[in-house]
Amino acid sequence: MLKLRKKYITLSKQQRLLQSSLPIIAVTGGIASGKSTVTKKLQEYGLQITCADSIIKDIYKTPEIIALLHNICPIVVTDQQINFTLLRKVFFQNEPIKKNIEERLFKLYPIYLEKSFKQVDNQNFILYDVPLLFEKELHTQVDSSICVYTSSDVQLQRVQQRDGSSIELALKILENQLPIDSKKELADYVLYNIEDLPSLYQEIQSFFNKYFING
Repeated sequence: MLKLRKKYITLSKQQRLLQSSLPIIAVTGGIASGKSTVTKKLQEYGLQITCADSIIKDIYKTPEIIALLHNICPIVVTDQQINFTLLRKVFFQNEPIKKNIEERLFKLYPIYLEKSFKQVDNQNFILYDVPLLFEKELHTQVDSSICVYTSSDVQLQRVQQRDGSSIELALKILENQLPIDSKKELADYVLYNIEDLPSLYQEIQSFFNKYFING
């Protein structure tokens, strides 16, 4: 079994998110900072990860959310399937729609998150991949926070290249997140993704060795 080293267990059950009996290590970052690369590598090490984005995608599939989108933004739904590329554009360019969707998502989210927490096994901790850790002020409810860091200029370039987004949309998305330099300052540990992939893998290995043990 993979175990979290005792010195990183810093909160009581009552202090944790959803009063989790297991300590929570949160991995965060900004859009296109390399967080997905980090979590994929950690999974290769045998770590089980609770992913906020995956939970949100599951919620989007529910009849309640599809019906909501039908009502407020019908152009993004065809045959009960959501066009997420189009939804992203609408979401970040229309504040009333954005607020309406977020309110409904965050109402349902804790229910789904608690189910995911209960599915964790073969490790005595929860590794929680959560992009909006600091924006939602959840960092005080986790035992340790890890930030995957790259520069904001690199983020902007990657968003445009990866998603085919215009620079205007890419900037709008970044504006909706806390600046990556602020996240770096708030985090307990920083994984630097500022060079090449082998360098990032070394950072991940160092983090893994520092935080976890087999036993």
